[in-house]
Amino acid sequence: MATVPSTDRVLTEFTPTREVVLVWTGIGTGLFLVAAFLFSGIYAWATGRSSLSFVSFQFEAFETALAFVAVVVLIAGTIVVHELIHAAVIRWYGGDVSFGVGLAQYVMPYAYATTTHRFTRDQFLAVAVAPLVGITAFGVPAMVLFDAPWLVLPLAVNASGAIGDLWMTGLLLRYPRHVVVEDHTTGLRVYGRETDVSLPPTPATAFLIRALMGTGVAFGVVLLAALAAPLVLSILGVDSLVVGIPDSPWLVLEFRATPGGGFESAFGIVGMLGVSLLFGVGAALASTLWRRDAVPAA
Repeated sequence: MATVPSTDRVLTEFTPTREVVLVWTGIGTGLFLVAAFLFSGIYAWATGRSSLSFVSFQFEAFETALAFVAVVVLIAGTIVVHELIHAAVIRWYGGDVSFGVGLAQYVMPYAYATTTHRFTRDQFLAVAVAPLVGITAFGVPAMVLFDAPWLVLPLAVNASGAIGDLWMTGLLLRYPRHVVVEDHTTGLRVYGRETDVSLPPTPATAFLIRALMGTGVAFGVVLLAALAAPLVLSILGVDSLVVGIPDSPWLVLEFRATPGGGFESAFGIVGMLGVSLLFGVGAALASTLWRRDAVPAA
């Protein structure tokens, strides 16, 4: 069991506010779309199937009601597995586990696995990210090996549902490794030494602004690159180049030299937006994760 500092000093106590929950809802929705885009692209690239026909999840032969039930079961099953993985890692570190569901700030429904056990920072980080890493690491190869494009849905749901886990990961990585973390149903409490600096959680608006700014900057860079690339590639003598999946929404840039020194090119706005959004959210997360404002070294 983790040893709590003798002072038992509370450095911060984080409970999501309505502002944070609203931002989680927005980012989680965007994360679902980006994850679905990314995992579908991986499937299309790995299998050579650029057609969108598989997005129907092969439910064409079923009645609409049965298809709806199948989707609900997939989503519910993903949530259950997500929480069971949290629980398994909690038990691995010696904690007791209890489960439940709730409605954060009367806005966002959620399921949880919690414990009365206290963890070191790194132990809690393992608990937080285990479902995202584990389900993705298992699901993506399974999707390709078993030709199961319907796995895009649970993979995207799992990534979207990890927004709270990622947010708390970002909060904890601002503190040194020796801090101790106590989980509770709606948030967490961080204990440290007298010499540790107490840091406020990153405001939700600041994270959202970073994500939007990162997306905007990335889209501008990608657009300029897409416009300039054909000329540069033509000068360099490149015969053809494809970034993304041709003849699909995952296309970012397609270039092909033509006889007589000319060229043909095309770029996909949807693909460019997907790449830009992925970069924007990633940059905002990275900025939050690695900002350690004056925290003393462990």
